[in-house]
Amino acid sequence: MASPTADLSHGITIVFGTSGFTAEITDVTPPGAERGKVDTSHQGTTNFKTFSPEDLVEWGAAEFEINFNPDTDPPVEAVPETVTITFPAGTTWAFTGWMSSYKPQAPHLDLMVATVGLEITGDIVIANVS
Repeated sequence: MASPTADLSHGITIVFGTSGFTAEITDVTPPGAERGKVDTSHQGTTNFKTFSPEDLVEWGAAEFEINFNPDTDPPVEAVPETVTITFPAGTTWAFTGWMSSYKPQAPHLDLMVATVGLEITGDIVIANVS
């Protein structure tokens, strides 16, 4: 019987290479790849449209939630830098990206958090520990 591949997400870290930004991460939405399509239908196409995949893949954005610390200066104005996400089993996703948004929240009598957006440019290098 094969062992399950599902993993709990406890212990994920995100390291910003140049700015050194760190935070207590509570939730992570890693980037997802997207590849567009080109409509190849023409005047002789019958019944159904036809498509071809675009040549370029876009990794889009990542988002994570952190415990908000008002003393921390987020690197929203920083240039793109190497960002590495390390997952619980040790696999890493390294990419060039920049902090595109930083949205703190301080609700009455509740935990202060911030949502951070990361924009990815180029490819993601995935390194497995196995």
